Amino acid sequence: STSIPIDVKKINNILGTSLEKDEYIRYLKDLGFDITDQIKIPTYRHDIVSNNDLAEEIARVIGYNNIKSTPINLKKIAYNHEGKVAKLESLLVENGFYEVINFPFTSDKERESINIDNPLDSNRNNLRISLKESLIENLLYNERRQKDSVKLFEISDIYSKDKELKQQKKLGLIISGRQGHNYNNFQKKLDYHYLNELLNSDHGEDIFEITEISRNNLNTKKKDKILYVEKSLEDIPESFFSKLSIEQKDIDFINYKPISEYPSSTRDFSFVIEDVKIVNEIIDMLHNISDEIIKDSFIFDYYKDDKREIIKLGYRFIFQSHLKTLSDFEINKKVNEILSPILKIDGVSIPGM
Repeated sequence: STSIPIDVKKINNILGTSLEKDEYIRYLKDLGFDITDQIKIPTYRHDIVSNNDLAEEIARVIGYNNIKSTPINLKKIAYNHEGKVAKLESLLVENGFYEVINFPFTSDKERESINIDNPLDSNRNNLRISLKESLIENLLYNERRQKDSVKLFEISDIYSKDKELKQQKKLGLIISGRQGHNYNNFQKKLDYHYLNELLNSDHGEDIFEITEISRNNLNTKKKDKILYVEKSLEDIPESFFSKLSIEQKDIDFINYKPISEYPSSTRDFSFVIEDVKIVNEIIDMLHNISDEIIKDSFIFDYYKDDKREIIKLGYRFIFQSHLKTLSDFEINKKVNEILSPILKIDGVSIPGM
């Protein structure tokens, strides 16, 4: 018959109890176990193979409700990934980045790749060893849907093999296009200087290596530069994180909206405002315009002519439907409808309209 060593300390650790050895042995004898220098398992108890099984038997005898809860003491982890992740997320989200989470499976097979025996997709039967290809696909997906400013990041575990299995939590981020949809950043491109200022300038050293991804082999007609960073969290020095803080803000829940597969159309308007005092009123009116086919709207240019005492305002509307491709007639009709109240104000005009 099978025997298990007498280890009352192990049983107490499993159950959170403080049984004495004699008390433990008495319980076991009452359950039909033969005790010598070890615990002999009866031949008919095929379900008992370890101390975990014995602990379950003891718990039943004592009664689960009679075992008091005790606090769990966990050892500190050498790398506090959760704190690091929260700080990185806060930094990037505050600077207009969107987080993505990709499937870890890929068709690419490298020397260090781990092959999956029963993949969900037979065409993707390897675990990825880099976040790069996934983020490139994310960027191209957004560009094909007419996004002109793409800033994405992912923080995920990567698995690889050499002599042994290796696990790393990595940060990957990718950018391309305009810096933003406001008149300060509309004409500026996301470039090396932008990313270097964000990640390296405040830390006195180049912690993150920034590389450019060529578009030559990508299925895209865009010309904007693609810049990329990938780094293991363990390789980011503590000094970087010590200068970051987690922004505590009220959560503004955003309802999910499916991405439209129909093309969008853009209309730019140059407003001439002859009375400086009503500029904020006009801007508020523009920002408050909403319609189911207006996907986005923003100021992309702002110029004050001090000599003529006028302000020129460049405003962009992006129209898109979830139901169909919008015709020029429909868009022009909507434009006349939304701009009519503004153009009725004295001192406001759009040259050519």
